[in-house]
Amino acid sequence: MIASPCGCLLRPDEPLAVQFASTRYFNGHGLVDLFDEPATLTHWFKEHIADPAGLVAPVASVGGRDFGRVREARTAVIALLRAATEDLTPPEGALALVNQALRQLREPQLAWPSDGPSSVGWRTPRSVVDIGLGRVYLSTVETVTEPRRSRLRACPAPRCVLFFTMSHPRQQWCSNVCGNRARVARFGERHTG
Repeated sequence: MIASPCGCLLRPDEPLAVQFASTRYFNGHGLVDLFDEPATLTHWFKEHIADPAGLVAPVASVGGRDFGRVREARTAVIALLRAATEDLTPPEGALALVNQALRQLREPQLAWPSDGPSSVGWRTPRSVVDIGLGRVYLSTVETVTEPRRSRLRACPAPRCVLFFTMSHPRQQWCSNVCGNRARVARFGERHTG
């Protein structure tokens, strides 16, 4: 787990939902929230929400109403990941938000008119934020359902707020840094108590 120049955690092996939830993390000094201002949120979208088909304009800036929607989406995704890792019933609001968004999600369609070139378009116009959140929600569904759910974990290290998918059966922490932090904390407990 490393950070990019903007401070975004780079966790390429994790599902998009886990990467999205990882925009709020402990950096050793305190909690970092990459979505606390539009500039860092916009940067995260540019790095993580690719649009290889060129269906929408590139991200210029995520602000205004979209800024609040993305932060609300992250809260819902974190709540669903937590419910999955702790075998809890998810909060109704988080479930309703994701299900409502998934109902509105429209897949791209291939158009191939007889009198012109083929093209890809959306049934209804979508912004890059709509498309990005749609991808995050689809990833969330895949992450909190089997077979991936059985590998999803909340990191138990002190002060860590991250989730991870186990890459091997004995993995206990989201990173080596958290593993070391947990061992140091256990050592301290044994030698001070």
